[in-house]
Amino acid sequence: MCEGRGTRRRVSLALVGEQAPGTWLLVLQDSARDVLDAAEARRIDLALDAVEAAMRGETDLAGYFPDLTGRMPPD
Repeated sequence: MCEGRGTRRRVSLALVGEQAPGTWLLVLQDSARDVLDAAEARRIDLALDAVEAAMRGETDLAGYFPDLTGRMPPD
């Protein structure tokens, strides 16, 4: 059973193998695609929050991307 972003569902672990409870997973179409560390999971969760905020009409989304704010892209 997998929980996240207000939902609970059964997902396939075929691509990532068995995981301990509490492990962060990237899930797409009810299939776990990758095992994440907590920091990566938080960045993805904030990006999804930004999409929801943009859909509500918010335009200042910088706070959702603290890892990108204030730095230049690599050359």
